[in-house]
Amino acid sequence: QQNPFVILKQCNLLCITSFSEGFPMIVMESMALGVPFVTTKVSGASQELCNNQKCGLIADWDENDYAQKIIKILDDKQLYDDMKKNCLDWIGNFSLDKAVAKLTNLFQNKKHKAKDFAFMNYLKYIFMALFYFHKSVFYEKNKAKVILYFVFYIASIALLPFKLLYILLYLLIIRF
Repeated sequence: QQNPFVILKQCNLLCITSFSEGFPMIVMESMALGVPFVTTKVSGASQELCNNQKCGLIADWDENDYAQKIIKILDDKQLYDDMKKNCLDWIGNFSLDKAVAKLTNLFQNKKHKAKDFAFMNYLKYIFMALFYFHKSVFYEKNKAKVILYFVFYIASIALLPFKLLYILLYLLIIRF
């Protein structure tokens, strides 16, 4: 779905039964709408997003346990309401601004040399590029344009002296 929020906001619970996951964006999207979740023991949703099972429950690799977790959340109104609130509170910890701030603090607290701060800026730009690339893939109809923009953006980060060339190429892409 290009816009999963239309469907997610109608849900009471998100159920993830993956054997493995990268960082699960669908869980973050559901949390942003206050939708708790039940997941299997995979990295990402299990530890980072679950917030000690305040936002969702982690089931064993057993269908009965998984079903019991679903029933537990849906049958206990107080638990469900607490999880909805906790999801909305906890999701703020995963914003792009907070991720960049954490990395910046890491470098500033270590008092690295000036070149490390330059490296930090490169990381910030890469995080921003990935964030906007992910967002653009869902909302931009011309996928080739999004991919070319992303490639030129990453190239501009690596080759800052060629920033003018990047700007010219980007303007050409906008035109087609």
